[in-house]
Amino acid sequence: MRTIEAGIDTVCYMCSLTGKQKSEIISELKMLPHFQTEYGDYFENTYDYTSRAFAKQGIKLRLYRFRGSVWTLFVILHPARLMGNTDRSALFQPAKGELKKMQNQADTVLKQIKFPVKIHKMKLCRVDLTVNLSFESQSMVEQYLRI
Repeated sequence: MRTIEAGIDTVCYMCSLTGKQKSEIISELKMLPHFQTEYGDYFENTYDYTSRAFAKQGIKLRLYRFRGSVWTLFVILHPARLMGNTDRSALFQPAKGELKKMQNQADTVLKQIKFPVKIHKMKLCRVDLTVNLSFESQSMVEQYLRI
């Protein structure tokens, strides 16, 4: 016996930022826990910052600049967590109107850092569709994997 749950694990939105917007967001995020510089090279003008300050609400932020290009902001959402499910493996199965609710919830959380743009105005750049399989026994897992 197996059960299958299919849905959306993560959704990623992106937008370009001005230097001023980038500075404002970084200064806000530095006051919160879990901000880190992933990579910074002054001479190559390449930077990569992340913040997990809102991880419990299902949001991760990444600010990125490669060799002097424009600053890009990525907002990675875990919709099920954002909508209140505390199970990290839970998948989002949107019904009519759920996408709008998810975006509004993200906007509400990000309002704390004076976020410069609404989620629905950002470009959707990635959706991770996932299938969770649950088996009753180890032998069923092995059979499924054909080991």
